[in-house]
Amino acid sequence: MFKIEFSPQDDEWRLDLERLERCVESDRFLKGLSKSDPGPRPEGFRTIDNLYYALDMQGLDPHALDYDVEYFYYPEILEVESGNLNFLSKFKDVVSKRKIDINIDEDITNYFFNVVQETITNLDLELNKNEYDYKVGFEPVDTELAYLAREDCLYLLEFSKTGFANTALGECMLRGMELGGLPCGWIGPSIKEGGKPQDCLVLLHSG
Repeated sequence: MFKIEFSPQDDEWRLDLERLERCVESDRFLKGLSKSDPGPRPEGFRTIDNLYYALDMQGLDPHALDYDVEYFYYPEILEVESGNLNFLSKFKDVVSKRKIDINIDEDITNYFFNVVQETITNLDLELNKNEYDYKVGFEPVDTELAYLAREDCLYLLEFSKTGFANTALGECMLRGMELGGLPCGWIGPSIKEGGKPQDCLVLLHSG
């Protein structure tokens, strides 16, 4: 999948990338979004089964919606973690190949686009397009979900450069996706404020 020549010292990175590849190529990938056969709900994860709530959680203002809990801006959680790992890599023995701009590599981006789009298209999603258009007025729900799934995959690709062993968030996200869920939000304090991925990361899953 990834057009990268690995050197012997890249073994840890290679194994992380192979794990990510197995995840997105497996029959379980995004299976939890299916309304007829989502499989068991992942144990040890905070989950929701409402597609519209999952998309609303991408919004900038957690106080603007009428929900029982307040959530933290999920894209910011991912962005901050990416920045922290990039900072960490400057003080670790990170091999030069990990500095390849794989996060913007066109072939890899297209790979995730195609895999996610095909998977979303083949799932029997519980969609109410009119309801979502009424509430938000943007893209159809399946388009928004595909975008969210691609962003998760691309961040996981970025996190792999310093190793999933060095990011509790990345490990938790990938494990959730391996179980068929879609990481979609964060309920609780930010990581900087003491929030832990195993407690705060939210998976979209219909099980």
